[in-house]
Amino acid sequence: ALLPFYIIIGVARGLYWHKGNPLRRSCEDICRIARSAGYRHEPKEIYRRYLANVLSTARAYHKLLRSGAQGVLAQVDAGDVRRALLEEPLKGSGAFILFGAHNLAAIYGSVALAQSMPLLIVIRNSKTIRRTRLALDLLERIHARILMVRGGNPFEVARAMFSALDDNQVLAATVDNVDPGFGVEARIFGVNVEFAPWAARIAAKRRVPVVPVYFHSLDVGARVVFGEPLVTGDPAVAIRHYVSFFEKNILEDPASWIYLVDRKWCRVLRMAAAAGD
Repeated sequence: ALLPFYIIIGVARGLYWHKGNPLRRSCEDICRIARSAGYRHEPKEIYRRYLANVLSTARAYHKLLRSGAQGVLAQVDAGDVRRALLEEPLKGSGAFILFGAHNLAAIYGSVALAQSMPLLIVIRNSKTIRRTRLALDLLERIHARILMVRGGNPFEVARAMFSALDDNQVLAATVDNVDPGFGVEARIFGVNVEFAPWAARIAAKRRVPVVPVYFHSLDVGARVVFGEPLVTGDPAVAIRHYVSFFEKNILEDPASWIYLVDRKWCRVLRMAAAAGD
């Protein structure tokens, strides 16, 4: 089952020297951006680590299918997750929303989080029924509740989220999507980027804590890092809060961020790197 991944990763490693390789260009751009923050990453090393993290993620999904959540949990210390949460001023606060970036190690972190709290993962499902069923089969093995939002009535989706928060559940959503023309502006990497505001609006409406989270890929498993909780009635303030946290962690560990190969983010990185030169 993993053989195709080994082949693809092997080919991708050999393509590093191809001039049109978009991943290599993103690695070069993020390294230039990170230098201004004091980091000394090498593009080739970030490229190599990114591919290694992709392979580790594939192994984690394979482990999830074969052995269930316990098989994945054996590779990440859920106790560290619980201790990190208890260190935050969240104990006894009930519901809050975890705002995450698209991390390759998210599968490890999600399993650990689901063991530590009543978790509702909000995701945008695939456009096809077959892919949606496959994703649902995988996600249900995490033992978290799933809310798929593509094609749903916005009012019903919002109502489901409000109901979960009222029941003291923890919502988890990835919020680093670029949303040009419709998003809320926040500054990242020295340039202004528009981010989708829907999750920040839910948090602002209910006045629940906004907690940023980043999953750092390790050789095996993940390290989970939480940002400072924030309660605000202003979605723009919430967005700027977690975007600042994402920026710091991406610059520290860019190889854990899936969106090094996202077309919209590739353009942002190219613009940010050019502006800093």
